Amino acid sequence: MGQKEFNNSGDNRAFSFSTLKLYNDSFLVGVPVVIAVAIMQYFWDKNIENLILLGVLLAALFFFRATRNNKAVITHQVCFHQVFVLAAVIVATTWFINYGGTRELAYLLFIGSGATYLYIEQKTTLSYFIAYHIFLYVLSLYHPSIKLHYIVYSIIFSSAAIFVSRWLNQLLVNSHALQISEKKFKALFEQGSSAVILLKKNKEDKFEIFETNERCETVFGISKRGLIEQRFENFCGDDEESKTLLCKKIRDLKNHDKFIYTGEFKRKNNEKFIAETTFVSVELNNENIIQVFINDITEKRLSETKISESVQSFRNIVDNSPISIFIFTENQLVYKNSKAELIFNQYLDSSKKDLFEIFPKNQQFLLNELIGEEPSPHGAYTEITLGANEKGKKFSISLVHVIYNGISSRLLMLMDISLQNESNIQKIRAEIAEEANKNLSEEISKHKETQYDLAENTSKLNALFESSSSLFILTIDRDLNIASFNSSFKNMMGLYLGVEVEVGDDFLNTFPIEEAAYGKLIKRFKRALRGESVEIISHFPTNDGEIWVESFISPIKVEGEEIKEIAFIAHNITEKVENERKILDSEENNRATVSAIPDMLFKVNKEGYFTDFRLNDDGGAVLKEFAFTTDLLGMHILRVFKNVRQGEIFLQNIQKALRTGQVHTQNFIIPFIIGRTTKRMIFENRYSRVNSNEVIVITRDVTDKVEFETQLIESVKEKEILLKEVHHRVKNNLQVISSILNLQSSYVEDEKTLEIINESQNRIRSMSYIHESLYQTKDFSSIDFHDYITNLVQNLVHSYQLFTGKTKLNLDIDKVQLVLDQAIPCGLILNELVSNSLKYAYPEEIGGEIQIEIKEKEGKINIRVEDFGVGLPEGFKIEDSDSLGLGLVDTLVDQIDGELILKTGNGTKYLIIFEKQDL
Repeated sequence: MGQKEFNNSGDNRAFSFSTLKLYNDSFLVGVPVVIAVAIMQYFWDKNIENLILLGVLLAALFFFRATRNNKAVITHQVCFHQVFVLAAVIVATTWFINYGGTRELAYLLFIGSGATYLYIEQKTTLSYFIAYHIFLYVLSLYHPSIKLHYIVYSIIFSSAAIFVSRWLNQLLVNSHALQISEKKFKALFEQGSSAVILLKKNKEDKFEIFETNERCETVFGISKRGLIEQRFENFCGDDEESKTLLCKKIRDLKNHDKFIYTGEFKRKNNEKFIAETTFVSVELNNENIIQVFINDITEKRLSETKISESVQSFRNIVDNSPISIFIFTENQLVYKNSKAELIFNQYLDSSKKDLFEIFPKNQQFLLNELIGEEPSPHGAYTEITLGANEKGKKFSISLVHVIYNGISSRLLMLMDISLQNESNIQKIRAEIAEEANKNLSEEISKHKETQYDLAENTSKLNALFESSSSLFILTIDRDLNIASFNSSFKNMMGLYLGVEVEVGDDFLNTFPIEEAAYGKLIKRFKRALRGESVEIISHFPTNDGEIWVESFISPIKVEGEEIKEIAFIAHNITEKVENERKILDSEENNRATVSAIPDMLFKVNKEGYFTDFRLNDDGGAVLKEFAFTTDLLGMHILRVFKNVRQGEIFLQNIQKALRTGQVHTQNFIIPFIIGRTTKRMIFENRYSRVNSNEVIVITRDVTDKVEFETQLIESVKEKEILLKEVHHRVKNNLQVISSILNLQSSYVEDEKTLEIINESQNRIRSMSYIHESLYQTKDFSSIDFHDYITNLVQNLVHSYQLFTGKTKLNLDIDKVQLVLDQAIPCGLILNELVSNSLKYAYPEEIGGEIQIEIKEKEGKINIRVEDFGVGLPEGFKIEDSDSLGLGLVDTLVDQIDGELILKTGNGTKYLIIFEKQDL
């Protein structure tokens, strides 16, 4: 097997099987035909050779039929075929040797050379090809009837048979590969985990489905027949804009291009689900086919959302925990919640990050002990004191091992237990007092039989027990005189009313009681004397203002006797009443504030139901324009809004606020028809999360604000255009003046006058460049001094008709922005200084160099103009010069509050320094 295509024995068997298949497929037809031909041959000319050849063919048919399942025959079927061919060649050769006729020669050449057509087992075929033609050549030496050209014809025929057979076998290889590829594609298409849809364009240039796999029925809930010839966009769940954009992207796909899209799709009964979809374009029969692979990721998205909400909830719990939480990774502080931030700044060293450096040195041993206990499954716990002695507090400190950002870390929790310790102490004291009272009560019961005459006094003691300094306790007899009182009552009367209370005083005359309340109070006392308990809330004026008192009047009962006294127990509730009043005032203020502001307030839960709302009269009127009802409590958003799309956007922003915890802003427009015109109102919604379940939405009318901003922008644009036009006209006017001077110069013959006119033209041109630059820019507050000066000096050289080859300009100018009030004087200054250098520095047309440097350093502008020409006389001063140009320079430097420095050695150097004005 020499062919590379058939190195694999499996492939060889598969394609060699075609020889065996040929014999088996032709068996039922071939056997009767061969037998019929043999009978006809026998009765026609009784040619034994033909009958033998037909017998060999018949034997081959029966042999391959009988051994069609034999592995050896299947593997080497070509060799077995060649055996039968050799038998036929032997018969033809014997026939030719015995008879030597033309017919016998034709049989010999045809049978022998034709046996090479099965070019599958290369070595077998080529070996036979060579051996057979060598055999013919040897045979031609002994039988002159076999001409040499007969052998050539046989070689040509055999070679052609080899090439044709090779071509046919290649077709079989390709056909088999195509069948395998088709089976693989069908297996992937039908048994893949993705729903696969094939799309093609219809006559309306829309994509319709022409093939699906079985997975599509599960994903869409529609049978394959129901999906075929449906338009693909019918199953997209997004809005029309998204559908149009998706179809455009599909339509733009070229051969083998692909893109991935994640969005909503629709199942049966319009149930929506989220899918990750891959679109691939393939060319099939000169037609563009789109393969669509759809994977339902709805549950995955829901799981991701739940995980995100769970993480956010846990983060909120930790961030807002009343316990101070620190996390250390490799003993370095990496996280602290808001409560920990307070402890960190107040009691710890906030400049450090190391676990052993932020705590006081005297507490280091506790940290070491705590870390030593850390391997315990329950973590480590101890108590620690932080702060100075007077302000120090007791904290419980716990240490557990956690994983933070994928790294093993320590979580340290601090909790203030000072109040808890104090509460425990008070609790112990109360328990001791309670136990003492219990023991006292038992002791009194034991002495009842022997000390009956003290029963009345014992009852008074129990009623007047002074266990609290905030209780005012006294007893009143049947004549409403004070029989006894505790120290708290006496102190209260002296502090608030300035009254010294004595036993026997008339209770009703002790307090400033109004006439209307006098009778009611007596009635309550009488009810108490009859055995009832009465509660009274009263108020009266005192030296420190009005106070409120809550009183409990109870009868003092002695077994077997009538009620002689009543107990009066009261406590001050002024602070409580004032707090309640403040709360009511606050609620009223809030209600009044909400009613006064023009905004509409809504509270909505994450399911989209209104849980509360606040509207004033104007808000209610506006709400009617875009909502079905103003009674929103318990209503769902999608049932309230007239515009369903607006309701969906409203709900999406609520979900976004709940998810991100940030304030989101959304604008929407409501059209109103007034007469024949349509007016629009613009509203702004602000969404702010209250908790993990609710969002506050504030709706505000911003129509006037938007309209004002629009008008303001238009006004600014108009003013910019006007200012641009002003600069343009100023520039044109300066150019007109320059042109007039240019015309005037043509009538002037005096060179001095002509020079003055030219200098005036240069100064006008310097100012004109400023306005030309401002006309071309969008910012009128400043000018790009680099471009302005570069343009100015280059035109100045041109105006003096100097060539750059004679006088060289070296420019080193920073990108500086100057205000107009500084740019114009600086331009005129440079115009004068450069003009002087061009005219006087290099006389008699001697070449030279002029350097101009402009730098900005620390808010100051440095301008340096330097030449290396003949220079100025020694001791020259600008202020003493009678030159108009230098005098103008001196004046302009003063105008910009600058400093002028002149150096005359080895040429002339001017240095001007001034403060840059803010833009």
